[in-house]
Amino acid sequence: VERDLIKSEPHWTEITKNHKKYSRSHVAQKAFSHDLLGFVTPWNSHGYDVAKVFGAKFNYIVPVWLQIVPTSQGTFTIKGGHDIDAGWMNQVRRNNTNVKIVPRLIFEQWSISHLTKVTTSQSELLHVVQTILDFLSDEKFDGVVLELWRQFMGKVCQSAVTFSFLFLYMKMNIA
Repeated sequence: VERDLIKSEPHWTEITKNHKKYSRSHVAQKAFSHDLLGFVTPWNSHGYDVAKVFGAKFNYIVPVWLQIVPTSQGTFTIKGGHDIDAGWMNQVRRNNTNVKIVPRLIFEQWSISHLTKVTTSQSELLHVVQTILDFLSDEKFDGVVLELWRQFMGKVCQSAVTFSFLFLYMKMNIA
């Protein structure tokens, strides 16, 4: 309204000219009543700035930093810690004390046999859960977004149920 940007039929040149502009008086106003989740990726640094500037509009910020991978010893480890930016996390939280920083944790290099091993053994499942919980606690995260489906595309239905319970267990145990 202030810059006469609201038009019923804008021309594409107006959109490209003004696409990075915003009203500073509205950066903290949330116009959407539901939870809002925003992903931030290391390969697009602009997303980090958006999360800081517009942080008050988000309920969850999801940095795409972490991978859980199987090791040659038959255990699992979390990689990507070198991408964690504690200073940026503090800035985002300063702009919105209610925002939850919940990194995406992708299951990389997992085979169906890895998945089956973890989902059919309570001790293996609890080991994976504890590995994730310890990491999240150490790094001061508020939760996690698990990404598993890309490599399995629903091939193991029981595993989906097991990992759903894994997520619920983790959600209840992150303080």
